[in-house]
Amino acid sequence: MGRFDKYNVDLKGLKVASLNLEFDLDNVFFGDIDGEEFQKGAVKALVTVKKKLLNQGIHELKIGATKTIGDYFINEYVQRYLQNKDDALTLIVDNTEHLLHLLEDNQLDFAVIEGYFDKKRFDSQCLRKEPFVGICRKDHPFANRQISIEELLQETIIHREEGSGTRAILEQKLQGYNESLQHFQRHICISSFKLILDLVKQGFGVSFVYNILAQSDKELSTFHIQGETIVREF
Repeated sequence: MGRFDKYNVDLKGLKVASLNLEFDLDNVFFGDIDGEEFQKGAVKALVTVKKKLLNQGIHELKIGATKTIGDYFINEYVQRYLQNKDDALTLIVDNTEHLLHLLEDNQLDFAVIEGYFDKKRFDSQCLRKEPFVGICRKDHPFANRQISIEELLQETIIHREEGSGTRAILEQKLQGYNESLQHFQRHICISSFKLILDLVKQGFGVSFVYNILAQSDKELSTFHIQGETIVREF
């Protein structure tokens, strides 16, 4: 005789109901339908349901931001949003390509990005226009100068990984001169802006970033390619 026979409960139906509840709550609670674990699982499930009901008044926003924006720009907006106790937040900081994939998969409500994307596929609004500049250490020969593309190619370039909006802007600008990252004396690919800035300050090479990032560190100087004023939206 099963544990629930005296209650005239259909065990098969109970098992189906428990599996459905596990699926809806995205968790595993129940063991053997006729064992001790089932009772423990039922308690866990009820606690989970209670928590979800209590959280129904919480509005969770899922957003993405590219690394420049996530690390150097969006902080004030996040703090302002979280002042409302009924608002929860998931913020994913990654490169442009990955964030666009997450948008296509409906895993984000929106993303704040820089770099290139198809405006016919995504609704967009310009948040800010920002200069895109070269950076070097304070005592570098490029500091506060306009330089030729030939001078630039004699340097070590430190750049972001494929999929980065910052890298895409740099590569597109180089293509206008029929050049590429491979034509530099040396090129170094790093996905961390912090490490890129540290290497530039130590004199290991130069890089290109948004001005908001360049101005975040007093040990950096900026430079420009002759005749080029690069401004991009995010």
